[in-house]
This record gives sequence, structure tokens and C-alpha cells, in this order.
Amino acid sequence: MSAMDQDIQENRISLIPIDGEHADDNTCCTFAIQNEDHTMGGILRYIIGKNPDVLFCGYNLPHPAEDVMHFRIQTNGKITAADAFRKGLDDIVEMADHMSAEFSKQAHGTNFQYVASHDL
Repeated sequence: MSAMDQDIQENRISLIPIDGEHADDNTCCTFAIQNEDHTMGGILRYIIGKNPDVLFCGYNLPHPAEDVMHFRIQTNGKITAADAFRKGLDDIVEMADHMSAEFSKQAHGTNFQYVASHDL
């Protein structure tokens, strides 16, 4: 099970119904993502926006007292908005894995020591 499927099952990601011309197709969707903020929103917007099949993607935090991010995606019809969202999440995981591997490779064989912030 992917991380997105698990988050959907745990109700961290839900679909907000939309009105208008895209109400019946899957090319335009707004996702409500619980417990996320500008950190994840900015990364997702950048990565998903690089997909050539995505016409629009953006996010907002409706209110500071609400712990939810609304993320909207509109595609050109070649893929669904959910597929673009899933690909964006997969790309972020792949990038994080690559960065972790490169960091470990560079730190190996040096006098690198990890110091927890509370030990400073």
C-alpha cells in the first residue's frame, strides 16, 4: 500500500466536491490534506507544476486555526488530477531517497558526527 493510499484510509487526504464544468470529470480536483502546511504545499506545488500534463496547481491554507491545506490540480485530460497528485508524491519520495543516499555517501569516510540540537 502506498503512502497516499494509507493517508486516504486514515482520512488525512480527502476530496472536496467542486461545482461547474469540471464537476463530473476527474481532470480538476481539490484535495483537503490534514496536518500539512506551506512546507509540503510549496514542495507539492513545485513538483506537480513541472508535470507537462498539469495546467494548474496551487494550494491555500483556508484559516490559521484550521489544520488543513486545500490543494487544487487541473490537468489537460491526458491524466486525472489524482494521477498527477500521486505522481507528485512519488517524485518527492524519490527525491528524498536520492538526497538521503547522497548525504550518506558524502558523510561516509569522513569525520562527520551527528550532534542532536539539544546537545549543542
